[in-house]
Amino acid sequence: MNIKQILPRIWSVVALLSIFLLAYFYWSGGESPGLLKTMLVLDALLFVLALPTGVFGAAVVGAAWYVLELDPVSSDGVYLNTIVLALLGTVQWFWLRRFWYPAETPFQKLALADPAADL
Repeated sequence: MNIKQILPRIWSVVALLSIFLLAYFYWSGGESPGLLKTMLVLDALLFVLALPTGVFGAAVVGAAWYVLELDPVSSDGVYLNTIVLALLGTVQWFWLRRFWYPAETPFQKLALADPAADL
C-alpha cells in the first residue's frame, strides 16, 4: 500500500474516534478535563491529516474566536473544532481526492492505423 491509500484510512479512524468521543463529551456534560485534552489532541491530529483543507478550518475557528469570543481550547470550542475539521477532512479525502489523484490517467487511444476501425 502506498501513502495515498493509507492516509484516508488513518484519517477515517481518527475522525470516527473523535466524533464518538465528542458525543460522549456532550452526554457527560463536558466536565472531564482529561477528555477535553484528549479531544484537543485528536483535533490537532485531524488538522494535520487534513492539512491542505485544514487551513480553512483554522480560519473558521480563528474567526469564531474573534467574532463570537469562542475559545478553541475551551469545552465549547471543542465542538466547533471537531465538526469543522471532520467536515473539511471528509471533503478532502472522499471528494477532492478523486480530482487530485485520478484512478487512471486520462488517455485516449487513436485508431488511425487499424484498418478494421469504422470511421
